[in-house]
Amino acid sequence: MKCPQGLGELITQLERGAQLQRIVSRIDPCLEIAELTDRVCKGAASGRALFFENVVGSSFPVVTNIFGSVRRMEMALGVKRLDDFRLRLERDLGSMSANEAQGAMIELLGQKQYAPREEAKARWQELNRPCDFALLPALTCWPKEPGPYLNLGQVYSRDPQSGELNCGLYRIQVLSRASGAIRLNPGAGLLRHLETSRNLGRDLPVAVALGGPPACLLAACASLPTQVNELHFAAWLQGEPVEITPSPRHRLPVPSNAEIVLEGSISVTQSVTEGPFGNHSGFYREAGDCPLFRLEGFFHRQGALYPSTLVGPPPMENAYLGKALERIELARLRYDHPAILDLNMPLEGIYHRCALVRIDPEKTHSHSLLRLLLENGPLRGSRLIVLVAEEVNVQEPSTLFWSALNRCDPRRDFLLSGRSLGIDATGRGQLPEGAAAPLNKDPRTVRRIEKILISEGMLP
Repeated sequence: MKCPQGLGELITQLERGAQLQRIVSRIDPCLEIAELTDRVCKGAASGRALFFENVVGSSFPVVTNIFGSVRRMEMALGVKRLDDFRLRLERDLGSMSANEAQGAMIELLGQKQYAPREEAKARWQELNRPCDFALLPALTCWPKEPGPYLNLGQVYSRDPQSGELNCGLYRIQVLSRASGAIRLNPGAGLLRHLETSRNLGRDLPVAVALGGPPACLLAACASLPTQVNELHFAAWLQGEPVEITPSPRHRLPVPSNAEIVLEGSISVTQSVTEGPFGNHSGFYREAGDCPLFRLEGFFHRQGALYPSTLVGPPPMENAYLGKALERIELARLRYDHPAILDLNMPLEGIYHRCALVRIDPEKTHSHSLLRLLLENGPLRGSRLIVLVAEEVNVQEPSTLFWSALNRCDPRRDFLLSGRSLGIDATGRGQLPEGAAAPLNKDPRTVRRIEKILISEGMLP
């Protein structure tokens, strides 16, 4: 299975696989597209991807929920199972010389074979439009949001001193035809570049790509070491270099297969009010000051599609992007902590980094490992980490929570670190009060009953 190189190619694959629903009714990007998408994310129309052909006020069709299932993530990334990434990364990291996962990632993805391949011309250069956000069918998703948002754009920037490239997903609230507010959270690579620009006294150039290879979108979401170029990681994901074309004004590398490319700059002196924004927590994120984004260039290919997403109570599309990254993080965790066997980050808590971790308690001191996970590496800062023993399946949360509640003693097994809670539910320490030996089954009885079930037609 080959990784699709652009949004149009992915849409074709989804339609062939009965994973896409075309909507021909005329529909408004203000609230209506989000309402329909929310219902589909939660089970209507079999949870398919959506292609809105007739959007009020725009000539661009809108696509949503394209990554909104494990199956569609597998199709978008060209794999049979998401766990294939974990197995491949474990193999590749194992061939590196570094003693810890971060160094191994830097060593692996610094190889020349993952460098992007530059093209002089791209399809997104076919049309040069006026600098006007109103041409885009940006979505207003929740009633208290003050205006539409671009919420699935890959934002490319360079550090003005070191030349380091960063690509991340940052939402942009449309304020006027040529201005917006860009939300930058603490620790973001783009914020680091902006602070360098502020020290130099000049605005930061950026390019925003909509569409392109799905691997680039996943790379933009990933938590990578600072020294790792997201385009290199995207190349590793898709198994071949990303084709890029420099943006006309700022010469920033953006995927040649993007649908729409916006150029602009982020002000180092002007801030504007952004929000409130409907968040994955089920509440609005309060309005706050954000840097001003100025639109300076607008390009797109003929027949371009506009990708968007909806953020809100799960299940939602963005959580499945998180499930793909979960497999990557498991490989990194296993490199540093071989006692870790499996990881599940449930959809309901994936963006608070709720992690259910299966370990072999014979290979580690579980309390010590729990503290390390809370304070270092990919799970650092998680709201909740639960450790369980190897016989517990973390992919079955109901069984896991039953096991955890019966095995842990809060006086001994709860660990607080800042705003994070860790629970050691391996049961390998002192057994909870009143506990006896673990239940097991008699093998002869099991075999006898299996034969009866088969003879009675109750098992195949």
